[in-house]
Amino acid sequence: MKDVTDQVSGEREKFRFSRGGSECAAWHCPGSDGSCVITAGGFAVTKEPGTDLFARRFHDAGFGVPAFECRGFGESGGRPRQVASFSGQLAHWRAAVAFAATLPGADRSRLALWGFSASAGHLLRVAARTPHLAAVIARTPNVGGPAAARLAARHQKPLSSLRLLGRGAAHERAVDAEVSFPRRHVLDSPVASVTSVGRR
Repeated sequence: MKDVTDQVSGEREKFRFSRGGSECAAWHCPGSDGSCVITAGGFAVTKEPGTDLFARRFHDAGFGVPAFECRGFGESGGRPRQVASFSGQLAHWRAAVAFAATLPGADRSRLALWGFSASAGHLLRVAARTPHLAAVIARTPNVGGPAAARLAARHQKPLSSLRLLGRGAAHERAVDAEVSFPRRHVLDSPVASVTSVGRR
């Protein structure tokens, strides 16, 4: 993993770590006792609007706080832009955990994860495969499929729900298991996309 650091606003250091041939952009506020809360935004949210307020509170309590954004978003590298891949985002979380353990003063046994929305759901899967994590804070994770589907169905028209489901299924088939996407399905169908950022 490549480390590129520079001081930002006196206490925040920018850095990048590599994952799948692209670099994920991040920043780090060093803590006072070796503990670290690794943060990232939700499904398609960049690091600043998704984590700043929470990161400040963690940092004020003495925790080191690295915040990152996934490949294809914000300052991170990678193409296509603004396309979220759950498998890719899981890989980015695992890479962020590995990188955070190498930060100066970080205690590998005192690493925690914080996320919200889809990101919080990712944390549960990452934590299940990363036994050395000290804690996970999953705010409103997208879990509990049947219950979440019933709740969502009350707020969406049936046709729009089916369209979203179909596009999501087609997209997942077209996305490589890690990060080498887009590619075409074995039947050579076009890659389907669901817009992650709206137009003004």
